[in-house]
Amino acid sequence: MTAAREVRAFWRASRHRASGLDAYGVYVAVIVGLVTVAPLLRLVWLVATDPGAAAAVLSLVPREVVPGGIAAVWAAACITGALRGPVTPPPFLAYALGGSPIPQRRAFARWIWPPIGVGACVGAATAALACLASHTLTGMPLPAAAALVAAGAASGIVTIVSWLAGQVLPVRLVAGAASGLVGAALALWVAAPGLLLAGGAGVAGAGAVLAAAIVLTGAVPWLASRLDPQRVLAQSRAWQTATTHVGALDLQASAMTYQPLPHRRGRFAVRGTGGLTGVFLRRDAIAAARTPERLALGVAALLGGGALLAVATVMPPPAWIGAAGGVAVFAGLGPLTDGLRHIALVSADVPLYGVSDGRLLAAHAALPLLIGTAATLMGGLAAVGLVSGGAAGPAAAACTAVTAVVLRAMSALKPQQPLALLAPVPTPAGDLSAVARVVWALDAVLLAAGAGLAAAALPATPWPLLAVGGAITVVTAGRWRRTSGASLTSTAQRGAQAPASRSE
Repeated sequence: MTAAREVRAFWRASRHRASGLDAYGVYVAVIVGLVTVAPLLRLVWLVATDPGAAAAVLSLVPREVVPGGIAAVWAAACITGALRGPVTPPPFLAYALGGSPIPQRRAFARWIWPPIGVGACVGAATAALACLASHTLTGMPLPAAAALVAAGAASGIVTIVSWLAGQVLPVRLVAGAASGLVGAALALWVAAPGLLLAGGAGVAGAGAVLAAAIVLTGAVPWLASRLDPQRVLAQSRAWQTATTHVGALDLQASAMTYQPLPHRRGRFAVRGTGGLTGVFLRRDAIAAARTPERLALGVAALLGGGALLAVATVMPPPAWIGAAGGVAVFAGLGPLTDGLRHIALVSADVPLYGVSDGRLLAAHAALPLLIGTAATLMGGLAAVGLVSGGAAGPAAAACTAVTAVVLRAMSALKPQQPLALLAPVPTPAGDLSAVARVVWALDAVLLAAGAGLAAAALPATPWPLLAVGGAITVVTAGRWRRTSGASLTSTAQRGAQAPASRSE
């Protein structure tokens, strides 16, 4: 038995469970497979072999979106590796294996090769579904189908290796590697335009992707040997903390686990010139610039979200494009709305800056409104220029940005989870109380997706976007009113207690 296996055996022995629990786990796995997995596979087969359903499946991913989607997946995998890579064992194993004399490529092999196999299987299965749907509609030839499945498997391998590379490379090189992956994906698409839609020229393109996957797979031992044990341990601890918060449905605390610390200092964030709005605008801008990687990702998400929203208004795409654009805009505003989260924390206490809480909220909203609207508008204009659209696309992007800023304020003012959501909700389908708690935790993300869907319908009618924006504004005003009421109550209680303390 090797040293790595001995360490893992000791870890399993320290967490030994009764045999009855293991048998129950096997029983649950079998039941879930029979009740959910098997019917789902049968549904996929029926959908892919029905002409009408197959046409609907193929329309979910328009031809124009495929190259950008693959490039985005590869780049996102590389960037994600800098925060949480595939090699994320439990903290004990990360410490024991990382600090041992065992070579890194052997110590962490269990967390490297299985994800590569899973990525290949997922990519091949996705491509096989597209092949089956295309064969139902147009009778795809076997060589083209084989090329598409091979390209899907190779794309999955490239995704996982890119994920590992993001974990290995220094943070300053991750952005360059992600940009290189985007360029490689787009270059492959230009070289073989039928690659992922099973055209005749796709066989040569599939060969290129397979060659790239083979080269990257050969580089896996080299990458694994350069894993930093301290970085692996830090990511393991952060992942354990984040999953603990997710289990408690505290998604904001889970996201803040991966928020980088400011490291770009040298300029004062607060200066007493330029008026109140100018002071806070400059303060929020300098504070956001102190985490440049996070700010760059946010601006990229705003540009991408604006482009998706513009595309959703120009062409008749599937609904998920508009929803994805709304979520991207909401996520991209995160680095710009730290001031809104700050005012949500201090608004229930004594005013700290000599101004009212409402004016402070408006001052902190200036930066996300300015930068968010400008970035999404630029993304919308760029997308409309590529697909030859009208003014509805940029307008939808700008309106969604404004709505997302209000949604960020609503999320920052979110109170604790109501106790009523902990009560069981018995129905013929089972207890749905967990669904209510999940919806409560994800309310901002769901509303952002709804705002994107409503913005996609802007060329036809503005009423859905107005309805969603109005609902978000009403909820935000209600939360702000409760927060302000708590602040007034707290101030009155302090004023009543002060004379008593002086008399004593």
